[in-house]
Amino acid sequence: MIGLPSRHLPDRLLLLLVLLLAGCGAAQPPAHWEFLDLHGTPYEQGRIQGERFSSRMRSIYTQLLTTSILPYLNRERPSIAEMLWTYQDPKYDDGRFSTLLFTESAQNLWGFFPAEYQEELQGLADGSGMPLEEVLVLNTFMDTLMAFRAITYFIRDQSSPHLVEIEFSLAGQDGADNDGDGETDEAGEGTLAFEPDPWVNFVEVPPETEVSLCLSDPDGVNPELVRIQTGDASFRPGDPGLTAGTCGSQGQDLRVTLRPPGGFPAATYVSLIVSAGDRRVIEDPPPPKANMAREVRFGFSTRGFGGKPGEIPELSFDDGRSQPGPFGFAVRGAATLDGAPLLAHHFSLLDSNTAHKHTALIYHHPASGLAHATAGWTGCAFGFSGMNQAGLAIAANPCESLNNPLTAEFRRDLFLARLVSSGIPAGILLRMALSQASSVAEALPILQAAPKTFGWCWLLADAAGELTLLETTSDIMQDGSGSMVIRPGDRDARGRLLASAGADDLRLNVHFRANLSDLELAFLGYALRPQRYFSNYYFRSVRSHHLLGQELADRLGALDAAAAEEILAHPSLRDARDSMNAVVFEPAARRLHFAMGQVPATDGPFYTLDLAAQPPEVTP
Repeated sequence: MIGLPSRHLPDRLLLLLVLLLAGCGAAQPPAHWEFLDLHGTPYEQGRIQGERFSSRMRSIYTQLLTTSILPYLNRERPSIAEMLWTYQDPKYDDGRFSTLLFTESAQNLWGFFPAEYQEELQGLADGSGMPLEEVLVLNTFMDTLMAFRAITYFIRDQSSPHLVEIEFSLAGQDGADNDGDGETDEAGEGTLAFEPDPWVNFVEVPPETEVSLCLSDPDGVNPELVRIQTGDASFRPGDPGLTAGTCGSQGQDLRVTLRPPGGFPAATYVSLIVSAGDRRVIEDPPPPKANMAREVRFGFSTRGFGGKPGEIPELSFDDGRSQPGPFGFAVRGAATLDGAPLLAHHFSLLDSNTAHKHTALIYHHPASGLAHATAGWTGCAFGFSGMNQAGLAIAANPCESLNNPLTAEFRRDLFLARLVSSGIPAGILLRMALSQASSVAEALPILQAAPKTFGWCWLLADAAGELTLLETTSDIMQDGSGSMVIRPGDRDARGRLLASAGADDLRLNVHFRANLSDLELAFLGYALRPQRYFSNYYFRSVRSHHLLGQELADRLGALDAAAAEEILAHPSLRDARDSMNAVVFEPAARRLHFAMGQVPATDGPFYTLDLAAQPPEVTP
């Protein structure tokens, strides 16, 4: 059953007449989302989608892939080919690198698709008239892109500046235990190695202190490319308050020392964002540009703020440039207004002014298995959130990790490796769980056992109120670290809540909370490090995690679907540029509310789909 059947043709003519008579009325934006209620074999469901979405499938492939993502990734070929010699082959010349990369990876991933999803993709191809090869790329490029991006971040990390040490000039003589080691003003107390962390690890420093940062790079750090940003100012070497010198055992590294005019504010949490580039100039691809490091963030508190190291959240501040990543949360019991469970998810990744015009809510009724609805895109047999007729809801976010199949290829074949992904694509795995499982307990083994394409974090809720956060990687070392479960109220070794504000909630972001070791491996002179050391999303995700926690804590006991919609639309939490869809699931009621078709998705209205209604229909 699809949309409006032919018996509604008179209604359509009436609607057309009304629109014509409206004449010069206010123009309305086009509806950029579709709803399909699908029955039949997997092939038939795919064919129906292909016939309905044919033009939009071609449009999203052309606009999102051919003219946006593929040309952008072609720019990465020189740095990739420098390390992986396979990509020096002329067959990757003339802009073919990214197309072949996605095609070769898709062909390998095809073998991991269960048969019913292969049949559905064949139906999509036949119904739309697109080649199966292109339909397969459209259904796998997200997984390949995520792993590829992690590899490019790793390569950049090997050759870009690093913040290695922080020194507070007055911390060794202020009468305070700034580092929480139980000693006061001991030798070296004001100096610490930089470690990315979700919590502040240096506290109660005198406001008049100087903060010195040692930046290291084999090619030398370029002082002209260093910038330190605070919540209300930005500094470059030579500006009042920021000076440059040397550090390192041989004086080979750059030291920058910050003391804002008038000092730091007293009794305050202070956060710094550090940007740096080295003296190397990247010529290929043109134009020539500096080799820049990822921006890093760290904070400290000044005297009178209170709190111990590890107790103050690393909230940082809005830098005016970056956007938060995708996020979600699940609540139940005492956290909700009526005690019923909720799961909410705002997915964002890449829109390129295109993806939001091709959104779709699809309600699948498989020949065998549970009926389930997913929020996704036209031509894609998957979504990154969904719920089934039993009331099991699942949302997935990419959680960047080098513990992925592309790294395994590099480790096995070294410089002759190919960037070919393997595993079950995350959106397909999400559908498998929704089709086969009625509860969180039944879904977890499915998600845990399947081979993964990348690092993925999963948030699950069921009609009985069970909530779970699952962190997964490809476990390429086969050491059992590929799956970690977090439940409401779980704490870390220091007693801090991992992903909860209380006993009845969980938060989903794009950084690991339990899997802190991730992958740490050294070979051939390369250092493969855990997520927090290379991911461009890490610091933004940490900020989003804490802000979301505060928002939930303030609303505990009063959360319902309307409140969840408000949180998904919160300006500090939602991505204003690459928002893709926002969904609130009510598992016990088998009801979901979705916003899509605009950027951000929550700038438009939420619509409701009742999975229990017959026939199902979307209502405001």
